[in-house]
Amino acid sequence: MCVVDLFGFDWYRGRRGEFYYPNPSGELAVMLNGRRVGECIVRGYVIQVRYDSLRMVHRILRRDDPLMAIGLGLSPLTDTPLIETVAVNIRSDGKPLYKRGEFTYRIPIDPYKLLEELRSRGYGVKLSNTLGTYLCNGLAYTLYMWSSETGRKSVFIHIPPVGTLNVRINRVIVGRSYWSIDVLGNMILSIIDILYNI
Repeated sequence: MCVVDLFGFDWYRGRRGEFYYPNPSGELAVMLNGRRVGECIVRGYVIQVRYDSLRMVHRILRRDDPLMAIGLGLSPLTDTPLIETVAVNIRSDGKPLYKRGEFTYRIPIDPYKLLEELRSRGYGVKLSNTLGTYLCNGLAYTLYMWSSETGRKSVFIHIPPVGTLNVRINRVIVGRSYWSIDVLGNMILSIIDILYNI
C-alpha cells in the first residue's frame, strides 16, 4: 500500500505575541488523514511547534515507511502557497538542527514540474527559496534530508492563513480570498497525485 505522511503544525505564539490558532497546516493534516488518492492513503500528523518535535517526525517516517512525505507550515504574511525549494541546517538561535547532514538540502523533486502541474489544475502557487530558520525550515530540512537518504519524494509548502485564523489576525491581503481550507485540501490531494505520477 502507498502511504503518504502529511505533517502540519499545532497552534503557536508569534514573536510579537500573536496567537496563531487554529493553525491551518495542522487543520489540513487532520482533515486529510485517512483520505485516499488513487493507490495512496494519507496519514496526517499534527506536530508541536518545538524543535524536539523533529525527532517524532523521524520516528514516524521510520515506522510508516511512506512513499512520499509532505510538510505544511503557516506563513502569516503570504497570500498564496509557496513551494519551498531549499532548507538549511540552522535553527532560529543560530545552532545547527542536526550534527549530521548537508548544510542545505534542495527539494528532491523538480519544483518547476510541480509548479507547472499545479498551475495547469488552477492552483496559483509560487516557488520560494526563503524558508527562514524557524520550525518550518526544521521540518522541511528533516523531510528533504530523509528524501536524500531514502530516494523518496517530499515537499514542504508554506500556506496562507485562511478561515477563522485569517479573520482573527485581521490580515487582509488582495488575492487571499481565493484560498480556503477546502481549496488548500484539494491542492494537497492534487500534489499527492502529481508526485505519485512524476
